[in-house]
Amino acid sequence: MGQIPSLHFVPNALTDHTGGRFDFADWPMEKRMARARELMAEAGFGPEHPLALELRYNTLEDHKKIAVALGAMWKPLGVAATLTNTEAAVHYRDLAQGNYQVGRYGMIATIADAYDFLNAFTSDNTSNAPGLHSPTYDALISAAASEGDAQARRQHLHEAEQYLLDNDVVLPLYDYVTSSLITPRLEGWAPNALDVHPSRFMHFEASP
Repeated sequence: MGQIPSLHFVPNALTDHTGGRFDFADWPMEKRMARARELMAEAGFGPEHPLALELRYNTLEDHKKIAVALGAMWKPLGVAATLTNTEAAVHYRDLAQGNYQVGRYGMIATIADAYDFLNAFTSDNTSNAPGLHSPTYDALISAAASEGDAQARRQHLHEAEQYLLDNDVVLPLYDYVTSSLITPRLEGWAPNALDVHPSRFMHFEASP
């Protein structure tokens, strides 16, 4: 559907946010793979001594395709991935209870604000599936929540996102996209980050 690969966490569609980026974002793939092999070797793993890892995902054909692709891409680095599929209620219960090693997770904001994504990883948030408990991160989110200056608030949220990426709390894959089929006769419809289109702002042009 044209999903955008993520080298960030907060979607780029949120224009009022100074996004973070992985430190390897501009590396060529050869350099990324070489560094990955080095890190695996430092941890004592490689093709001759693979790391056994379970990757959990909830039932959907696209999720399965992605899990299979990840397992295939990790294999040359010395990762033997076991793929475990459960229906959504069981999957998210296991994530909430910390019953996983790597788990598929998706987020959709309710408002067009980076805070809506980043607040989910504070220590006392029930959506904190990775179980992050970081006073540094909590302080950044708390500062953003109480900050009245827009630029200073953006900086706090930028630093919070960069913290997630620098500490491998999340491994973003892609930004969601939407596909819409709209007749040229419809006036008042406009694309937006939340894909919300109140009918009171729209009308059909009269047929010629």
